[in-house]
Amino acid sequence: MKAGTEFAHLQKTDILGVELFNAQLLRHSFDKHFHDLYTVGISCGGQGRFWWQGKIYTAHPGLFHLINPGIVHTGQVASTNGWRFHNLYLSMGFIEKVLAQLEWKTQGLPNFLYPTVSDIALQTSFCYLLQLL
Repeated sequence: MKAGTEFAHLQKTDILGVELFNAQLLRHSFDKHFHDLYTVGISCGGQGRFWWQGKIYTAHPGLFHLINPGIVHTGQVASTNGWRFHNLYLSMGFIEKVLAQLEWKTQGLPNFLYPTVSDIALQTSFCYLLQLL
């Protein structure tokens, strides 16, 4: 998409329980909402802002944003040059299947403790995964 164009695109993948969401927002904002899926996303340009459990977080390029299923949150542009990001939506069934294949011994499904994480080493691998999907 060209610069100056606002878009949001949800795409199914060939993997059951995995969806991709790509967005470039210039003015749009998402009111309070939740997903039935895990959200693992990365900010790629501009800045975004979101409300999560009573606090406001800023998403800058390279920052991962992590939302557990059922958690109410918002999302909006926080810079004059918009906000570009990619989300990977993972169903609880998909997570259960992966954990079983890894023989991961947990009590219930995992929960993200923090809504943002900075991991420079993981950024390149995550972006490559998004391209593959």
